[in-house]
This record gives sequence, C-alpha cells and structure tokens, in this order.
Amino acid sequence: MKRLAFLTRTSSVTLALWTLLLCGCAGIGESLSLKKTVLVKVPIDTPITAGSSDGWKFLHVLEAPKDEERRGQWYVAWNDQKPIVTSRLGAYWRTIFSRAAEIAAATKGAFGRYPLLIEPNRSFSQVAAKQPPEPARGERVKSEFGEGVRLVIDKPTLKVWSDARKPDPRHPGKFIIDPMWHLDEDHSQLAKARERLGKAGEGIRIGHLDNGLDARHPASPMNLEGGRRLANAVGLLDFAQRQSRGENPPNPIPPELTGSSHGLGTAGILAGSWVAIDEKTVPGGRIKEYYGWLGGAPHATVVPVKVAPWVISLSTAELAYSIDYASRRRKCDIISMSHGGAPTQAWVDAVNAAYERGTAMFAAEGDFFSLICDPFAPHGIIVPASPVYPAAFRRVVGVTGVTADQRSYASNSLWRLLGDITGIAKWAARGSHGADGTSTVLLRPNRKPDPSQLKRLGQLRPHPIAAYAPNIPWISVRDVKGKRVADGVDLDGAGTSAATPQVAAAAALWLQKNRAELEAKGYWSNWRKAEAVYHALLKSASRGDKQKADKYLGAGLLRASSALDVTLDEIEGAKPPPRGLQTENPPDGSLYFGKAPNDYFDGARSVWSVFGLHTWRESEGKERATLRQKGATKDTPAEAMQRLYYNLLLLREWHGGDVPIKDERDRHGNITRPRHETMYWNRARKLAEKSLAR
Repeated sequence: MKRLAFLTRTSSVTLALWTLLLCGCAGIGESLSLKKTVLVKVPIDTPITAGSSDGWKFLHVLEAPKDEERRGQWYVAWNDQKPIVTSRLGAYWRTIFSRAAEIAAATKGAFGRYPLLIEPNRSFSQVAAKQPPEPARGERVKSEFGEGVRLVIDKPTLKVWSDARKPDPRHPGKFIIDPMWHLDEDHSQLAKARERLGKAGEGIRIGHLDNGLDARHPASPMNLEGGRRLANAVGLLDFAQRQSRGENPPNPIPPELTGSSHGLGTAGILAGSWVAIDEKTVPGGRIKEYYGWLGGAPHATVVPVKVAPWVISLSTAELAYSIDYASRRRKCDIISMSHGGAPTQAWVDAVNAAYERGTAMFAAEGDFFSLICDPFAPHGIIVPASPVYPAAFRRVVGVTGVTADQRSYASNSLWRLLGDITGIAKWAARGSHGADGTSTVLLRPNRKPDPSQLKRLGQLRPHPIAAYAPNIPWISVRDVKGKRVADGVDLDGAGTSAATPQVAAAAALWLQKNRAELEAKGYWSNWRKAEAVYHALLKSASRGDKQKADKYLGAGLLRASSALDVTLDEIEGAKPPPRGLQTENPPDGSLYFGKAPNDYFDGARSVWSVFGLHTWRESEGKERATLRQKGATKDTPAEAMQRLYYNLLLLREWHGGDVPIKDERDRHGNITRPRHETMYWNRARKLAEKSLAR
C-alpha cells in the first residue's frame, strides 16, 4: 500500500510540475536536480569552513541555532572517488541509508564528532552564467542626491487589473494614472514615511534574496553592497567541487552582475534610486509625470544574494545558505525574499538562527493561476498550495497581494477580462494567500492557523500582511534597435514578488526610526528586534472596519507611515496573557509581543505540500515525533549511530509527506502507548548494530 501511495503521489506531482511549466515557470525541474551530494549537520559550536576525511569533502553551508537542543553546523558533503549514484529520485534515500555509516565515519574523522542529521542535497544544476554586456545608462537627470535617470515606459499597465486610474481634471471623459500610486497615502504610505525620516532607510542593511539583478541600471539601489562571488549561491557547490578536484573553474559572478530582470524589478521597488518619468499618452487617457525616489527605502544598504536562477526553490540547499549568508555573514537587519517553495530541515535551522539574531524576514506567499472569477472563491486545484515557504514559517512574515482598488489579488472579475480578452494569462495570475499552516488546494481545504502561534502571539500574528500589486513600476533593460539600454520601466509589475519589497522597505523605515531605543534596551541583536518590527507592521495594517484577520488580505493592508507611529513602549506593553488563559481562542485583532515558537519541518511542510499531496492526517506539534539533535560529547559510536539512524528514519518520512506520531506518556514521562518514536528507535538500534559490525 505504501508503494502504491508513493507511485500515486509521484504521478500526481509529475502532473503538477507540468502544470507549472505550462504556466510559465520554465526551469522548475532544475530545483529537483540532485547533485549526488548530501547535507550533514555536525554538533560543533564554531563554523569550520571546510574539512575532509576518507575521500569525503565537506563545505560549510550554514550555522544552526545556538541552543543546546539544536546547535550545530551544516555542511554539504561529497566524495569524488565514490560518488553517490542514483538513477531516480526515489532511490536517493535508499542510497543514503546504505552509506550512512561511511558518511558518519568521515564526519567523525573531519570534525571529531558524529553527524546528527543527513539530508539529500537538492541543488540547482550548474546554470551557464555569463555576465551580459553592460547596457547604455540612459539619460541622466539631476537631483539633490546626485544623478538619477529618466525612465522610459516600456510596458503600460495591465487593463485586466486595477491601476488606480482616476478621472483626468484637465481632460473630461479621460483618465489619468499615477505611475507611483502604490506609494501614496491611500495605499502603502511609503512616500509619506520616507518624508518623515529624511534619508529613508539610512543605516539599515537589507538582504535582497532573489535571482540576481543588473546593478548597472542607474535606477537600481544606490547603496548596493556588491562584488562578492560568495553571494551567488547558484553554482557555488559546483565551483567548490571542481576546485577540490584540482581544476581551475571561473569564479561565480557576483549577483548584481548576472542581469536578472526579476531581481532588478524587486530591488527597484525596495530601494530604487532617483528617477524621472515623462508624461505619456495612452488610449483613453495619460500616465502622469513623476520626479523622485523609485524605492521605498532608497538610503538603505542593499546586500544582493542570488538564491536561484528563477523564483522557485524546492528543498534546495541554496536558500538555506543564502539566509545564513545574509543574516550571519553580512549582518543584515532585514531579509526580503520574493521567492518561495518547499523547505527542508536545513531551511528550518537557517530561519530559526536568523530570527534569534534579530533578522526580520519577509517573503512572498507565492502566486497561482485560476480561471475562477468573482464572486466565487479562487479554490480548486491550485498549484502551489498557499502559502509557500519560507513565507509560511512562523518566524517569517508572509506577504500577499492587494490591488489598487483595495481588493484581494487572489481573485479577479469577469468584467475586467471582457475588457481585454487578450490579457487572459495576466488576468488568471493571482497572489497566494492564507495564514501559516493553511492550504487552499482541493484535497486539503483551508484550516485554522498554526495553533502554536495563536497561543502566545495573538490572533493576527500567523497571518500575512498585504502590499500592492499588480501595475506598479518594475525597472527593466530595454532593447533599442538591437542595443540594451538601462532606462526602462514596466508599469505592470505584478505578483506577490512585487508586494514583498514594499513591506521590507517599511520595516527598514521603522527600524531606522527606533534604532537608538532598540539598541539602548539590548534588543538590536536578538529576536526582539525582529518581533518588534513585525508587531509594528501588523498592528498598523489597515483592516477597514474589521478587527480580526481577513481570509485573503491577512492582517491587513500595509500602512508604512502609520507603522512609524507604533512605539516600542506600546509594543512592549502588549504582553502575552498568563499561561493557560486566552490560548486556544485569542480575541479578534489581538497581537502580543513575545518570542515566536521554533519553526519546524515535517511531512506537511515537504515538497508534497506545495502540491497538496501530503498525508491526510493532521497532527499538532505536540503529537509529532521529533528529531533527537542533542549530541553528547562522550557518545559511544553505538549511541551516535542509533541517534543518526533514528533521525534518518524520521527525515525520510517527512520528505515523503508523512507525519509520524510520538509515543504517549504519563505525567512521569513513562511510555503508556508506544508509537512511531519507539518503533523507529528500535529500528535505528538494529541498523546501528549492523553498520558497526561491518
């Protein structure tokens, strides 16, 4: 039966993958490419860049949280003499089990400790990376902050979505469109918030995790910290492997020189420089001129990190590495991720550790396609199931979409489609929505938010915040008579990818305003900084006349200037209720200031969950079997290997979409009903004895 279930899931996920490919996510198959390596977690405190033993090479990827239960360092491991060889995805776990003792012995030889965990390393295939030729810079314009650029509208707004058009007072019967409508006081309030702070975002470091960009565009962030090849996670493993074989591979290209249009667009929304846009006549009206800042936090320091060749990662090591790189190595205060997919245990450790350092993380909930129109809910067979990860993690705030007319970006009207039937593909593109731990697919309908967040953080905390899309400015490189010119702007910027950097920019402004107080209280380098800015944004979000969160718009609409009015004293005053009170059903609109529970990985958070194909059984966190990651320095080989095999058995089930259940115990800790934990622990002991007897 289990084999049949696996084959059924495999067939279903294949169909789902083809659906994504047909919907324009070309190249997603690369996310499932296995580079014949593994990820290994070693229980050591201090990162060691690399190691080797018995033919195995180890390269440091990320640092786990520092607490006693989860501490350790993650490495990617490979063996050039005896590489891991599998002919198909399903055989990978079988191979890991057969070579676990060998990998464990090599880990012990390299670091003096046996590993806690071994995971498959899904990694992007080497993408041929060639730096595109430098584009012409476009017409320069003067500003009080130095030279800007005159942008040329390359693509106008999409008629199948609201674009904030209003009656033109100069031309009765015609309309006028403000190209920067998303910044105004009726929407994100980012323009007003910028004015209140002067040099908006100054002193704040933002990690921009995307698929690269072209920083040679004059409208890209002016304080871009580039020039680092280690910030390009794509191909970094191939580079290290080739070096280990004595080859002389070319260095990875720094992210800001890779020429990505997606990353360029999101970076412009986040912290774009000074621009001018001339008035443009369009059928039925005109687009008004603009002169000013493009991005929400133009004075922030932006740290670009290339996390993938496109916008989707399915259990890849690159995203975990990139979060750690931005948070730990580059000391970013904020991470903006217009990116998502399915996690692994390594992702979980990267997110938990970054949160503990005080890094506030914002991620896109994802996008899907639907042909269902208002007033019907956009349910059915939706791929991906929403929200995707890392947005769905408890310690990350997800970002969903809201249109210019304050409607959910998850749905659209038939009337708009009839107005431009040629735009059906753009009309069908929608923004994913939903609280942490919920799903909108047919097989797994909406559920309540993650109960572990509701207990101590309030009713709003598990929900995303909504920012504005589509039809916002998206800077681009134009093709003019066969030449590339860096002066383009498309006014059809869309997706939750366009919404996410708006929220990250608002977070930068709040941190800038409150930095001195956060530092004085000792909050700057721990979880309180992240949680304080989350609280300010969620508390100030507009919910109209509602108190509780909205099914589609989450905690409400971004209001950056209103967030600046939320003081740290006010946030600290929102203390969680006494334990045991208001835990299961917190009041509507409640938001407390407390530490979010640890994020975790299981079958409901595997790659299968993206397609709604994970197990039907629901289980709360307190019912799940959990990993045993506390490694003692005096473990015997038998004890260390039993723990490793136990963790491998659990991880295999989780990656396959299943959720094993823990033993039932009495109040004294005695097992009253043995379940998966006991079964796996006994199996692990036999596997350890067999491996050590060889």
